[in-house]
Parts: sequence; C-alpha cells; structure tokens
Amino acid sequence: MEAPLISGIAFNRDEAKLTVRGVPDKPALAYRILGDIATANVNVDMIVQNVGADGSTDFTFTVHRGDYKKALENTPEYRRTISGT
Repeated sequence: MEAPLISGIAFNRDEAKLTVRGVPDKPALAYRILGDIATANVNVDMIVQNVGADGSTDFTFTVHRGDYKKALENTPEYRRTISGT
C-alpha cells in the first residue's frame, strides 16, 4: 500500500467489547465461545483474534451494550479471563 486512503470511519456508542485472554490457540475454541453466546440469542458484531508468542490467543468480540451482561453470563468457562468495556 503506497498511498493508503481512509474513506470513512464508523462509530457506535451502543457496542460493548469483551476480550477473553489467554485462550489456547486450538481449532474450534472460537466456536465454543461464540456458540454459547449464540445459544443465548446474543448477536456478535465484530470478532478480532490475536495470536500471542506463547501459543495463546486473545479473543475479542463486540455485542450490543444491552446484551453485555447476557454475553458475560453465557461464557462461564472463560469468565475469569474476560475483560470488558
């Protein structure tokens, strides 16, 4: 990209961000996390997954702010490693 161009920015104050830290970098773990969220009828808007040097990953996703508590309640296996805003 020699001349990157930003054509627009989207902003939404009604989003809540949850990050599950230190998840092992293994197949199907994202499915397990988001499957519990989907079962609770919570819509996930954005997903970001970063792989760390130690073989673990931070898994971040956003939900509507009104669904934050519901999303948190439906990730009991990972609750101790979740940070959110």
